[in-house]
Amino acid sequence: ILVLGATRKEDANLAAKNHISLTVFREDWLENLTLEATLRIHLKVDSGMGRLGIRTTEEARRIEATSTNDHQLQLEGIYTHFATADQLETSYFEQQLAKFQTILTSLKNRPTYVHTANSAASL
Repeated sequence: ILVLGATRKEDANLAAKNHISLTVFREDWLENLTLEATLRIHLKVDSGMGRLGIRTTEEARRIEATSTNDHQLQLEGIYTHFATADQLETSYFEQQLAKFQTILTSLKNRPTYVHTANSAASL
């Protein structure tokens, strides 16, 4: 199970103990996080929706480093959501995909799960 939305820090242990993966969309969410079990996380990239998600390769690398240095965190996935994949004009979609790929390739280790899309992109 992956929670795609925001989760309160105080619920992180409940998720970890029940093998529920959480979305990390801001670097500061990981600060002062006290865990009693390994928490699996997916990094949300804001590639152009303008909502939740990290926006720079530097932030992605810092989150990766935090998860590497903390044995209670496991960066198992990274994802984004496309704003315009359902439109015939694909230039903005292509920009979003390129931004996501840039952030993905900036990581030292590719996470197990790499997922993108919206409903229309799957068609």
